[in-house]
Amino acid sequence: GTRFEYVLTGADLAPVDESRLVKDAKSVATTFGEMMGGFPMKRYVFFMHITENGGGGLEHADSTVMMMRRTAFDDDKAYESAARLTAHEFFHLWNVKRIHDSTLGPFNYLGENYTRLLWFHEGLTETMESLSMRRGGTWSATTYLERLSTAYTAYRRRPGRDAMPISEVSMRAWTHAYQPEDNHPNVTISYYQKGDMVGVALDLEIRTRSEGRGSVEGMFRRLMADFGAKGEGITAADVVRAASAEAGTDLQDFFDRYVDGAVSYTHLRAHETGRN
Repeated sequence: GTRFEYVLTGADLAPVDESRLVKDAKSVATTFGEMMGGFPMKRYVFFMHITENGGGGLEHADSTVMMMRRTAFDDDKAYESAARLTAHEFFHLWNVKRIHDSTLGPFNYLGENYTRLLWFHEGLTETMESLSMRRGGTWSATTYLERLSTAYTAYRRRPGRDAMPISEVSMRAWTHAYQPEDNHPNVTISYYQKGDMVGVALDLEIRTRSEGRGSVEGMFRRLMADFGAKGEGITAADVVRAASAEAGTDLQDFFDRYVDGAVSYTHLRAHETGRN
């Protein structure tokens, strides 16, 4: 019941396989539709601009605008990058555009919009992006684990990864992430990067405590039904409640330690199980 369109510009100046881009976008949409139980809109448009420079994407409620460099398509890895970018921006139609802190919509365009939930909105979107690549068959199980290993290794190499709670990192984005000081890497970390690791850990925690019945995607379905579908903003407490409901037990301790605290998840889990 939802119409999808793919708009591509600049492809005449690069060796782009248009059918492959569209095929991967269809896989992303189909996979997330299955994970989230359908779509909350009647029409969605993917805008992909192939440009001389620049990259990244911007989410909207019923579309996304994405950019990739022409030179990226000299390498076959470009299509994996395009699929990941598409998955990330597409999942934002739920997480950020409908499930969001009330300060993130309607926006105050005259000033900064502070929130402690950027780790959730961006970091867990990274988590769902990777899950969709595996579920949709773009990645094998081995590839998924290899990509997770690479992401975790990069995270562990950041000296400021546990210097500040990730909720505080989110709150200070305007004054720290976008106006970094010289020692920035030593005192903080990207809310995308650590938020993704928190998302992976949260998914594992929910699955463990629920004995496989719950998941992080189930948490998103709950938040969508209770808030996003009604146009109501969420709070950090709402995230805790949805995760706890999915796990079948109170997860406040998880959020106290790894979101509002600066404890390393893997270090603490190893300590609790007697492993180094």
